[in-house]
Amino acid sequence: MNDQPDTRATDWIEADAAGSTNNTALTASSAKAPTLTKPETSSAAGRFVFDLRAVAANAADQTPLQRAVHYDAAFALQDADGETGGFRVWQWRPVGDTWLPRLLLAGTMAAGARVGIATGTLDETWFLADTITLTTDNTRGASAQVDTDADGLANLSFDADGSALIEIEVSRDGGTAAAIRALLAAK
Repeated sequence: MNDQPDTRATDWIEADAAGSTNNTALTASSAKAPTLTKPETSSAAGRFVFDLRAVAANAADQTPLQRAVHYDAAFALQDADGETGGFRVWQWRPVGDTWLPRLLLAGTMAAGARVGIATGTLDETWFLADTITLTTDNTRGASAQVDTDADGLANLSFDADGSALIEIEVSRDGGTAAAIRALLAAK
């Protein structure tokens, strides 16, 4: 039995806003090729990469933080209630110096009425998604699920299935949002 406290980060991790606007359609998933560099080093519009291997230390006793298995993803869309967009969630694993991608999830999202706070990271121009629709679920046992809390925030819960990095691609092509941000939290 492990007497260590659960020290996984449970706060939402907000990705770089510079990558929030992708005006083009998401490329065919078969076009996602292995790479010799870590996926986050080739940033492009609409790509949010989260390193799940990052080792941090608990300030109290300097014990390493545990890596989570289950994650929640959420989306913020800019402009107005009802704005729409699309997303894909990729798993990346290294084999030596080669990084291999695997599509985990794909779908669409729509903004609800819940907004951020003036002068906050997500200010009042960002509307949190209250609807997430899955079109592809390649997680273990197709176990991803969408939950909407009482305040109208839709969470996409999924098993990271041993991922070293998670990449969330977003697109407003075919949608209406001015920009989209992806959020990730450990469960």
